[in-house]
Amino acid sequence: MKSFQTKIAKQQMRALPPAHCHSVEFVLDAPHPIYQFKLWRSECNCVFLLVKDSSEVLPQLKIGSILPMKYLSGEPLAPMEIRKTEIKNIINERKGRFEGHHRVELAIVASENDASVQSSALTV
Repeated sequence: MKSFQTKIAKQQMRALPPAHCHSVEFVLDAPHPIYQFKLWRSECNCVFLLVKDSSEVLPQLKIGSILPMKYLSGEPLAPMEIRKTEIKNIINERKGRFEGHHRVELAIVASENDASVQSSALTV
């Protein structure tokens, strides 16, 4: 049982962007527009972004879609990283702190060493 829990924990760690990343950028219809959102982390270590109910980008986001996303840091010398990222879930927040928004949960699906994700894949 312990090895199963360890395996799950390792998978979750690989699915999270580095802690120093505070926002993400992506393009749905290249080359423009470029969408930028703040990254949030929930208590269960889920990474998500918030999209207003009225946003034009919301209907274009689909669960299961995999997009190259540029992860940005607030630290001036930290490099940006482009990672393949899956939209795991989209939840309509009808009450509470995020009322009027949809929570878009993300998971990185490729390592930073994946040759198919290069800096040229997303020119921003």
